[in-house]
Amino acid sequence: LEEVVEDVVDYEPWMDDNGRVPYGVEFDEKDVMCTKHPEVWLDPNDVKEEERLREEMEKKRKAEEEEKARLKAELAAASKKAATAAAAAPTKTKSKKKDGPSPLAGA
Repeated sequence: LEEVVEDVVDYEPWMDDNGRVPYGVEFDEKDVMCTKHPEVWLDPNDVKEEERLREEMEKKRKAEEEEKARLKAELAAASKKAATAAAAAPTKTKSKKKDGPSPLAGA
C-alpha cells in the first residue's frame, strides 16, 4: 500500500510546454525548471517568506547605496568648498632681508 499526495495548482502555460506536451512536463530537483518555478514544489508560505526576505534585503541594499551616494556628494561639496576657500585666500610669501650681512656670517 502506497500513499500518494498530490498538490493541485492552477494551470500555467509552461506546465505543458505551451501545449506541446499534452499531459504536462516532468522535471526533477536538478532541472532548471525547479529554479524558475519554485511554487510548484515549495510550500506557498515558504515562497511568501522568501519573497519578503528578498524585498527586505533589496530595501537595505538601496538604502546603503543612497547613503553612500549622499556621503560622496557631501565629500565632493566639502572638497569644492575647501578648494574655493584656498583659491580666495591670499598666498604668503617669504621676504628676504637685505639689510647687510648676517651677524653669523663673520663668525
